[in-house]
Amino acid sequence: MATYVFKPSFGSVAVRTLLAAVAAVVVNNIYSVAYTALTGFALPEVINPVSVSLFSAAPVIIGGLVYYIASRFSVPVAQWGLVIGTIIVFVMFAFPSFADTIQTPGSPAMPAPEGFAGLSFGLHFAGPIFLLWLVPRSRS
Repeated sequence: MATYVFKPSFGSVAVRTLLAAVAAVVVNNIYSVAYTALTGFALPEVINPVSVSLFSAAPVIIGGLVYYIASRFSVPVAQWGLVIGTIIVFVMFAFPSFADTIQTPGSPAMPAPEGFAGLSFGLHFAGPIFLLWLVPRSRS
């Protein structure tokens, strides 16, 4: 007898994606405030509540949408694709936190201040964790 994997509905993926995005926003903003309080390091022109919220939620929402579209074709492929894609995107965005320079859109590059890597790198974990934990659920 063949096992049927139920394709998740748009509503269920949307709700789980939004929960993951909100959780990532909350955790990353708490981390940002705690890191600043503990170390005294702040870079408000680059890392502030608006930028933390936007860059915490957007990748999770994009990941959830890609997962939903891929799940229309194959749920197992969508699940593995989400895991592999999330790891690749994490590496691409998290490891530049250790670069010698940083640059905000529309401004020239500047030397990365002491403490930037700890703050920036730490902000890259919550989104992938919540995305992988909450989004790829099936009823099978």
